Amino acid sequence: MPGYGCRNPARTPVAQSFSSAKLGTGNWNWELTRAILSIVADTHPVRHTLSPESRIVLSKDQASCDLAGETAIVNLKSGVYYGLDPMGTHVWKLLAEPMTLRALCDSLEHDYDVDGCRLEFDMREFLSVLADHGLIDIS
Repeated sequence: MPGYGCRNPARTPVAQSFSSAKLGTGNWNWELTRAILSIVADTHPVRHTLSPESRIVLSKDQASCDLAGETAIVNLKSGVYYGLDPMGTHVWKLLAEPMTLRALCDSLEHDYDVDGCRLEFDMREFLSVLADHGLIDIS
């Protein structure tokens, strides 16, 4: 995906946002930006295969907390901090309990007025980014 990879030549851990997602009046308005996530590590993302039955669980190598409706996450192995906006935070909270991609999309489709295909595509992209940076595990 364009926009992923090392963007900080100084390689200093900095807080970054996963997306510029905007939550409107109950309508789905997920806007993945070209710079969804800037990482300061020298690693290249590994693409994860997600099927509807893929099991998603928060990584044991992360810690997170709520910050006024947004979420701050630190990868405990790399020491890199990340930030989630309110939409990403909603998904993160749903993942507090392990679930399949299908269950996650069903839950979000119930909460928002969104086309199922668009939702699944966006969730696959978002979850892949989280997995690439060691914040979730997919099996």
